[in-house]
Amino acid sequence: MLIPLKQYLYYLIKMEEYSYVLINDDFGGFSLSEEGLAEYNNILLEKYPDAKPIQQYSKLRRHDMVLLMVYHKLGERMGGNGASLSLCKIYTKYINHYRIDETDGKECIIILYDKYKVDMIDVVLNAGDLSDREKMIAIRKIMALE
Repeated sequence: MLIPLKQYLYYLIKMEEYSYVLINDDFGGFSLSEEGLAEYNNILLEKYPDAKPIQQYSKLRRHDMVLLMVYHKLGERMGGNGASLSLCKIYTKYINHYRIDETDGKECIIILYDKYKVDMIDVVLNAGDLSDREKMIAIRKIMALE
């Protein structure tokens, strides 16, 4: 069943569920141990038998569900040499609107609020089932978001 666009927009604007992003919380840089990489590939192939095992963890999105499962399973053992991995909690609505900044290997999450707003406004403007008035109301709500 498809969700009407009005409900979908309301959901995206008001969504307060959380997701997790894996970062390196200390100087030294993000890396996975051999055990962490092997466990990632084991879980990946168990869940998605047609998937290709990864060779480079640097291409992984830090909110990758398999990556988070490995972290929950291995904890500190997942991190490579010098890495101190931890979970950072962000609102799910921003899961595609963040970047990871790094200083001497220590990382932090930066939410790209303006990109999120632009993407949401684009969705509203291209919504065929909203009147112009409804579009303006939705855009005002988006612009008021912090």
